[in-house]
Amino acid sequence: MGVLGLSFWRILTRKDDRIAAIKEFKNRPFVNLFMAGWITSVTVFIVGIFVPAIGERDFFNTGLELWQAGGIAALIGLIVSWKLD
Repeated sequence: MGVLGLSFWRILTRKDDRIAAIKEFKNRPFVNLFMAGWITSVTVFIVGIFVPAIGERDFFNTGLELWQAGGIAALIGLIVSWKLD
């Protein structure tokens, strides 16, 4: 989480980092969007486990709790990432 926060801060405050991030996104947009979704799923999974008030919420009336949905999405992201490159 700290690495993401620092990266976003540098993108917002440093012009060179912002230009490099935009250039990388233009070169590989799918990979960057996939990684953002995967990082979000892992974060939802971890926060859902350690903060039960958040993790025990229902995920769109599917019968899954939020932490379970995040874990499934993180696992699917791991499998897809093996095939990505």
